[in-house]
Amino acid sequence: MNSLVVATLLTSVLAGAGHDHGGHDHGGHDHGLVDCEAMELEEYTLQTHIYGVFIILAVSALGIFGSIWLGTKKSKNITTTLQLVKMFGIGIIAGTAWIHLLPHAFLKFSSPCLPESMSRYGISFVGLFGLIAAFLVQLLEVSSSRHNHSSHAHEEHVLPIEEKESPELTHIQHSSIIGTYVLEFGILSHSLIIGLALGVCPDDEYTTLLIAVAFHQLFEGLALGSLIATTVLSLTTKIYLGLLYPLTTPLGVVIGILVRESFNQNAAAAIVIQGTLDSLSSGILIYTTYCSLMGAEINHHSGFKGYSPMFKVACFLMMYVGASAMAILALWA
Repeated sequence: MNSLVVATLLTSVLAGAGHDHGGHDHGGHDHGLVDCEAMELEEYTLQTHIYGVFIILAVSALGIFGSIWLGTKKSKNITTTLQLVKMFGIGIIAGTAWIHLLPHAFLKFSSPCLPESMSRYGISFVGLFGLIAAFLVQLLEVSSSRHNHSSHAHEEHVLPIEEKESPELTHIQHSSIIGTYVLEFGILSHSLIIGLALGVCPDDEYTTLLIAVAFHQLFEGLALGSLIATTVLSLTTKIYLGLLYPLTTPLGVVIGILVRESFNQNAAAAIVIQGTLDSLSSGILIYTTYCSLMGAEINHHSGFKGYSPMFKVACFLMMYVGASAMAILALWA
């Protein structure tokens, strides 16, 4: 639902975003020297872009449902593999926030085509929106945790002593669920923008960008799927959450294809929407990475502390490999 709301906003605003900025000065940005008009679309093969929709759909589904499927297996080897995939995923999410989202948000809010009313604050909007997103996520976690604790306290008067659940375990499970929901929202917002960029991409850049986006979606799908798999949600709910991810980027591609003739990436509306979404997503992903993932899965996780030194090293290496993969992908996308 969140992705559809953002998609509707993008379609309605971006389709008509190519208005004339003229040659006036925007807060120190000289539009007489910078062309903020829509660029003429170069060679564009519709069939190739439609193929890309299905390629991205398949790769994204493989990543996220592969991890969710692993989570249904109970053998020790599968559990060990899933833990390593999860650590790889934490690195992917951290790399996405720091190397993909933040630089792109700074690029948008430092654009000379930024609206005059926003140009003075400029790149500070990145930190502002990211900070707001992080604060909102924390408030959501705290409020939901209080509600969950109150419900558990009520159950203590109803359940026999031997049937009571551990309050600590219940809190960890509940926080994991909330963190996964929030994380998916941040990833879906980012995925929609990636799809839009791919949908309006001309042929001479398309193949390179498609390959980079495919790997990006595969890695991010593995990351998100491994986190969904380890929650206590029902398998049906996990599948529903899994379906949102592979559909979002193709949806962005379709939107890009539909608005390719009128879309202007230098238009003020396009810059503000993309910059804002990237800033909000980066705040969500950074908070989730360090508080909900690294904090819960490493720093305060009794199970992790019980791992052998060699397995701990393997976990950290997988996390660094995940972050490195996103750093390398930044060369193309």
